[in-house]
Amino acid sequence: MTRMDMCRAAVVTLILGVAAAACSGSPESVPGGGGTTEPSGGSSAPVSPAPPRTSEPGPSASTSIFTEVDSGPVTLRTGATVQLRLSSRWRWEAPSVDGDGIVLVRVDYESDPGFRAWEVRAVHPGDAVIRANGRPGPRSFRMTVHVDG
Repeated sequence: MTRMDMCRAAVVTLILGVAAAACSGSPESVPGGGGTTEPSGGSSAPVSPAPPRTSEPGPSASTSIFTEVDSGPVTLRTGATVQLRLSSRWRWEAPSVDGDGIVLVRVDYESDPGFRAWEVRAVHPGDAVIRANGRPGPRSFRMTVHVDG
């Protein structure tokens, strides 16, 4: 077998492996999770919604990923980490935080997953508001976060 034949065999094996993983129906078996918004692996501290302060519904208690359609209010325990994802359909400014209960940490991906992401880390008890503006639009995001000790 020549070196070229060995390379072709390796490429075919790789393609068949990727195709088999894609056909398995499991989002975890496809690199990037197949666009799922469910958390993949790892765990974070419990997340629970705060009692509604407005007529807008809050995210569910099991949510660990928030998007531009979520508005809160949300309650996190100190030490909890959730992810904020803003869709690439808009050009978003970097989110700002009013308050000191949370810290935002930018998540960088090797390839574009279709959204920009930040980890929302609950650092100590208090309230905070996350805000971001996007275009075209105007498109705005606002989420109130309460951190319990």
